[in-house]
Amino acid sequence: MSILEHFDKQRITIICIILLRCYLVNPFTLDFQYNYGESIGAETFLTVNDFITFVLQFILGFGIAPQLPIIMYVLLLAAQLIQNSGKKTLDMQS
Repeated sequence: MSILEHFDKQRITIICIILLRCYLVNPFTLDFQYNYGESIGAETFLTVNDFITFVLQFILGFGIAPQLPIIMYVLLLAAQLIQNSGKKTLDMQS
């Protein structure tokens, strides 16, 4: 598999995730929030600014969520390295 094929697969995956979020997740979430707000008697007024903020937060959340396991793994490795380097310096000083 060449590099270009790999990038094409990545682009297709990203486009599919964006379409899924735009046409399935966002409408479902907004509908749920609207119905929940009506059921508790809250005012369900949504401005364009609120909608854009909501959609951008969803984009950020969907972008960061798959990266969290990798970030946690790297942080754990860093913590182990720091802990092991501290033990080696203590052994050298003794």
